[in-house]
Amino acid sequence: MQAKTAGRLTGLFALAIAFVAANTGAPLIATPAVATAALKVGHVQSADVHAENEARAHLGRFFEFALSNEAARADPIVKIEIDGHIIWLEPLGQSNDLFSGIVIETSPTHMSGEVIEFTTNHVQDWAFSGRDNQLYGNFKTRASFSRMDAESVVQVAAALSASPTPIWW
Repeated sequence: MQAKTAGRLTGLFALAIAFVAANTGAPLIATPAVATAALKVGHVQSADVHAENEARAHLGRFFEFALSNEAARADPIVKIEIDGHIIWLEPLGQSNDLFSGIVIETSPTHMSGEVIEFTTNHVQDWAFSGRDNQLYGNFKTRASFSRMDAESVVQVAAALSASPTPIWW
């Protein structure tokens, strides 16, 4: 298996763990404190929006790194949403405010290997493997920690870097 494929699989595995952990918690029970449940959902949505905004805020620097020779072993990936579908891309280029990437896995709307152009508004997250073998980025995974059980948080956090961006940025 190529190093790039192994890195991608590691990143996708960490995201899958986070997704499963976030979606296997106990359901909210309707009680007289229904407002608490509504606040919790609002808090979750707010955390996800904040995570996406943070990922977008660092997208220019991420692409600068992802397109450099330094990223050859980092396996950078970008998560976008287009037409209601989540698509993972390998960064390909940037021209002003337009980014491009190669589809990693076939989706309902795009084939593996297809080149897609997108703007920052489409970006949901990005990730790469650092020199320290930790995963950087994964902003939405980090935001989902409050929805995971403690064991899942420990497992996922072990693969993630302490900060979503490397200190050398």
